[in-house]
Amino acid sequence: MNENSLLELLAKVCGDITINDNTDPDVVIQLQQAVASAIINEPGLSAANLFQFEEFNNFSTHHLNATDLEHLNKVLQNVQENQQAIDNTIRVFRREVPFLSSQVKRRVPEWAKGAGVIKSLGPFTSRDGRKYWFDLYRVIPLLQVWLEGAAQPFMLLPLAVRNLIIRRGPQSYPIPKRKRMATC
Repeated sequence: MNENSLLELLAKVCGDITINDNTDPDVVIQLQQAVASAIINEPGLSAANLFQFEEFNNFSTHHLNATDLEHLNKVLQNVQENQQAIDNTIRVFRREVPFLSSQVKRRVPEWAKGAGVIKSLGPFTSRDGRKYWFDLYRVIPLLQVWLEGAAQPFMLLPLAVRNLIIRRGPQSYPIPKRKRMATC
């Protein structure tokens, strides 16, 4: 994906959250780096709950001043230069409410229903005064188990695969333990 597209996507997801509008600049930079690494891994990432006018071409970058745009570009370049430090299993979701719920539409992404958040960042205040939270999820590769003739797999198993060496004969794969989440 070309760098301008990545910058535009980074601006769309977190460009309206600036260091000047928030109290802790280090957390804003941490957010921008997490989002930048997530969009490099998964360019299909998008901001949830965007209003229709926010989807217009260049809406995400036209309101940014040169300093903010340059800052986002530096964040993106730093993340691209340090590709070894990028965790390829992290995905990011932006939400506008202070709680997580799979029962409320678009408060948890479809791809993360039932998944545990490894870290939440926020609230961040955008230029227009709206508050946002960003949830980081770890995506674990899944093995699909199919029944003959079925249209969909009947089971998905998370796998901890260590290498890509193909062996002949029976194989076993460890299934990682699921961490228990604290309940309120």
